[in-house]
Amino acid sequence: MLPQEEALDILVEFLHVHGYTKVKGIPLETIRLLASIVLKENVFVYGKKIYQQVLGGAMGS
Repeated sequence: MLPQEEALDILVEFLHVHGYTKVKGIPLETIRLLASIVLKENVFVYGKKIYQQVLGGAMGS
């Protein structure tokens, strides 16, 4: 499973390598921050308990 910080670094590097400094007017650092929120605030409920994803991303993502 890919660590979350490494995934975020890869995302920003990919966009930068392909010539993006902004995507639809949004700077890459903001995109990284928003992606970080999606990865780090990912929770699920199982058996009446709430769990937070701490490594990698959600299944099927």
